[in-house]
Amino acid sequence: MRRVIMVLLMIVYPLLASAQDAASLRAGVVKIKSTLNNKSRTGSGFVVAVDGSTTYIVTAAHVVEGDANPKVEFFGRQNTPINAEVVKQESRVDLAVLKVQGAPQSTPLAFESAAKPKVGDEVVAFGFPQGGGSWLMSKADIAGREGLDLIVSGAAIDQGNSGGPLIKDSKVVGVVQALQGKFARAAPASMVIETLEGWGIALKPAPTNKAATGETPAGAPAESASFEPSGTSQFTAIHQAAQNGNVQAMAALVDLYGTGVGVQQNFAEAAKWSRRAADAGNAQSQFIVGTIHLMKAVGRANDDATAVRLLSSAATTPDFTLQAIDTVQVKDWAELKLAERYYNAAALQGDTASASALIYTSAIRRGRE
Repeated sequence: MRRVIMVLLMIVYPLLASAQDAASLRAGVVKIKSTLNNKSRTGSGFVVAVDGSTTYIVTAAHVVEGDANPKVEFFGRQNTPINAEVVKQESRVDLAVLKVQGAPQSTPLAFESAAKPKVGDEVVAFGFPQGGGSWLMSKADIAGREGLDLIVSGAAIDQGNSGGPLIKDSKVVGVVQALQGKFARAAPASMVIETLEGWGIALKPAPTNKAATGETPAGAPAESASFEPSGTSQFTAIHQAAQNGNVQAMAALVDLYGTGVGVQQNFAEAAKWSRRAADAGNAQSQFIVGTIHLMKAVGRANDDATAVRLLSSAATTPDFTLQAIDTVQVKDWAELKLAERYYNAAALQGDTASASALIYTSAIRRGRE
């Protein structure tokens, strides 16, 4: 049984960080459905700015050509299309900006404005390739350049990715615009940024925790898009939305409290909002809460706040897992059952990290029976 637990811990902890990153990026990607000549089309887009109740989205111009009011679906409210308005569109650069009122809380994706992607760089595409499922994450690489365009190699990328982001190190390095045989063409982030600025969309520094440290936290986005300055801080707006029941805002508070970005680090608050978001159906938070219960089950933590504190450092503390190899045992089977319940709920939504964790927690339970 101890061997099974060892395997579980070695697999689950590294997956926590990657699952959080992927879920956070997916939350910024949207599905776009438009109509041209009575024929429906599906493309992708991503959030670049949130100003109060208004959300702004970038996509490829051809995705919304001929449709001034396409429908948009958000990761936090799937299968519930929301009306959008095309506010800027330029076929010459194949870019467009949509405006949505009353959308679910979404964190804008940050652009990589400092370093240009190089041939051979590995990237990730998020979008809706035909037959590939929703919010699919597809690995690809920069195969070359042609003029300003990036030539991207990735077998899973197709027309459903048009308008979607290419991601490297959690930042947007390009926007998919066309297919060319087995390759895709993408506009580089630098061109997208210049186009947005030409449309009056100024790039502003993302919120940081300078008040506490005087420095920008490592790994914080260098830039994010904003249309107009808001009188309310991003944290205050997110916290208010969470209080009003917005599930994506709840999940965002988990990251903010857990990392201390924009607010004083508070693991108890991170744990509290993890539970609220998980019970409201957020898969990312269900995975976190499942892992909290797992840590309590094996005696690594006595309460939620301690579990979150350990989880926040697990990815950067290798000997935490090594210590568990020889010492951990299941001490509370009721907690393990709760872990399975949350993992199962997230796995049913397609969360692969939770599905993997569920396999091993189930194996532990079967080993006892």
